[in-house]
Amino acid sequence: IRAHGMSFMLDFHYSDWWADPGQQRKPKDWENLSFKELKELMKFSSNRENIVNMLHFNTSKRDFFEELKPLLLELGDCVEAIQFNLSFIEIEEYKKLRKEFPNIKFLFQLNEGLKKKYSIDFLKETLKDIGFEYILIDSSGGRGRTFEPQTLKEIYETLELNKLNINVGIAGGLSSDNVKET
Repeated sequence: IRAHGMSFMLDFHYSDWWADPGQQRKPKDWENLSFKELKELMKFSSNRENIVNMLHFNTSKRDFFEELKPLLLELGDCVEAIQFNLSFIEIEEYKKLRKEFPNIKFLFQLNEGLKKKYSIDFLKETLKDIGFEYILIDSSGGRGRTFEPQTLKEIYETLELNKLNINVGIAGGLSSDNVKET
């Protein structure tokens, strides 16, 4: 990875089960902890070098700012980044969040549905306008299915990600076979 000029990010999900966005269960040892105790655990992990506490956010509501704002206010400085795993793009909602929470980093999860729904030009402009710090390319469909490295390369080149000041990541879909290919 480093030989190709890339860095590595390992994403820990706090769960004893498969970390499926539709099934976010706390680890068994945390089930009886209060919200305050959970916040303290998150603060501990964010005080360590190179660790970022990220909220993985899914919703079907297009006006998600009103849903997300109270949660971010309650969590306070525990949340350093938000991973948006949405099936739509509402630019004004992102802008409201950016204005209200300027220190939180934004991670845009580009899934197959978004690639089919929006034009490449619209996606490029959105990434630039909102100022996403990260993009997570999810060619595996969100379920860890393997994909061809060529697909990732095509997405990277088509979106001209090398021209944006943005960190690029890959979600799932890696196997011992396709990692050797890249």
